[in-house]
Amino acid sequence: MNNDHFQDSWLPPVMLALAVIYLLGAIYALLGWTGLQSIDATIWPRQALPFFALTFLAGGASSLGIAAWKRWGVYGLIVTWIVTTALNGIFTGSLTVEPTTVLALLLVVLFAYELPRVWRHLS
Repeated sequence: MNNDHFQDSWLPPVMLALAVIYLLGAIYALLGWTGLQSIDATIWPRQALPFFALTFLAGGASSLGIAAWKRWGVYGLIVTWIVTTALNGIFTGSLTVEPTTVLALLLVVLFAYELPRVWRHLS
């Protein structure tokens, strides 16, 4: 598919950056789970780390899918965001608003703004 007319879209570069962030998060979670990295247990309890790592890997793959103009990437990223929210609620017992939460919500809003414009061009 030729997407030259969407060169002005910020979606692919942002999704590539998000894929890298998700991959780094998965590595961090796995290192914490194995004990090679210390992680504050009030933020991420040790038993939650494998679940977060798998979710982050799915988020990275979904982000790459969106960067490659695939609709399955959109579905995967939405599921990843829902699962991440659920994991935070299950393992930490709260859904507190922190700077990272605000940044995540900003990304969701920007994503929702851009998605209708590019949806028909995703395969």
